[in-house]
Amino acid sequence: MSATPTQPSAQAVIALRSRVASATLARLEDLLGPLMEQTCSEVPDYAHMDPQRLTADVRPLFRAMALLLIRAAGGEQRPDGATLTLLRERAQTQAAEGFPLHALLGGWSVCMRVSWRGLIEDLVTRAQDPAVGAQAAGEMSVSVMRLRETLTGEVADAFLRRERELADTAESMRHDVIEQLIGTETHNPDTLLKRVGRMGYQLGESHAVAVFTVDGLELLAPGVSDRAEQILHEIPDAVRSLVLTCAEPLVQIRRRRLGDVLESSVVAILPFEGEVSETHLKAAIESAVGPLDLPSGCQMLVGLGRAEQAIEGIAVSYQQAHRALEAARATRVHSGVVSYSEALPTLILLRDPTLAQDSWLATVQPLFQHDKHNGTQLVAILSSYLEERGVLTATARRLFIHRHKLTAHLEQIEELTGRSLRDRDDVLMLELGLRARLFADEASPRPQREPALEQLAESLIVDEGGSL
Repeated sequence: MSATPTQPSAQAVIALRSRVASATLARLEDLLGPLMEQTCSEVPDYAHMDPQRLTADVRPLFRAMALLLIRAAGGEQRPDGATLTLLRERAQTQAAEGFPLHALLGGWSVCMRVSWRGLIEDLVTRAQDPAVGAQAAGEMSVSVMRLRETLTGEVADAFLRRERELADTAESMRHDVIEQLIGTETHNPDTLLKRVGRMGYQLGESHAVAVFTVDGLELLAPGVSDRAEQILHEIPDAVRSLVLTCAEPLVQIRRRRLGDVLESSVVAILPFEGEVSETHLKAAIESAVGPLDLPSGCQMLVGLGRAEQAIEGIAVSYQQAHRALEAARATRVHSGVVSYSEALPTLILLRDPTLAQDSWLATVQPLFQHDKHNGTQLVAILSSYLEERGVLTATARRLFIHRHKLTAHLEQIEELTGRSLRDRDDVLMLELGLRARLFADEASPRPQREPALEQLAESLIVDEGGSL
């Protein structure tokens, strides 16, 4: 049956598509010049590329892609396997070089558009029958769009697959390097410095290590626990926002098993040049992680080591951070930033539980007894006074009492304890006594060296199972 004007014959459409594709292929090299110019104009990443590389790498790639499109427009049913492999490999190479995926796909979009424009120009020149031309244009458009979808998917998959492989490799390398930096085993400092440099990180003259923990994860319902686990993955970004460090901190989520409990924490190595104020560093850390939305029932506790010199000091500061955490928990502190310097008095008391018991018995025990039997608040008054560094006005304001009344309470404290608040040694003993009371039981007799308490004390002084 002969074709009608509104329905061109398939043979005529196929013949026209073939002629158009052949004509466009014949002038493909002429199309590549405008194609490269248009790509550099629309996609800045290509415009900033070295001209020699554009000619040697990108131009052959675009040529291969244009070739696939023109052949598809000519009626080729499936893309050439060798060319597809070339495109995948090139996408993976660009992923390895850090070239953005959006720029890669943007360049290829320009390539498709320019190639399609060339096809349409040849179609207009060679289509003698408008109906045949319209039918050929429609079929060519469908073929090209299908190929575009196929190529975009293939290229994006290859790019992202390689990017994930590189990310996994980088994460593994970072994990290994951090484990070596914070570990107790001896490593060659020069080798470690080179590995850190190859990863794109920079160390400083000194380094403080902060260990972030979220307490209460094991008590949460599964859905809420997932949110708390997500917090662990938000901490690294918060830590990297610190402005006090001289370079980007090295951060990783670390998990270790303590008996039947899997402890999750975030370890951050903070590099510094010159002196760093511990007070300012604590405030910066609190400000960085403060906005994180913790689930109800969870608290964030941060142990902070001192800024120790050189690469060898990183492991020392890490041990200090863990000891600060242990001391905080022993004194029932479950949130905030606790530095090793602040924890030292507690660590000294934990070293010998008998001395801890004696410290509180010989200092503040009479105050606890007086408060218990008389309904007074002498312990709270003494704690506030010591926290305010002995400043009467600040202490009175904090307690909402008159300064003269505060003075009377302090005199009563001196009388009951036999200690003078004007004597530095007596003040030190009172501070130690208050700390010791947090883990010394008034009702118990003089403690023996019980194994559980002894292990807790030793774990603060000696590396725990060699894992710190």
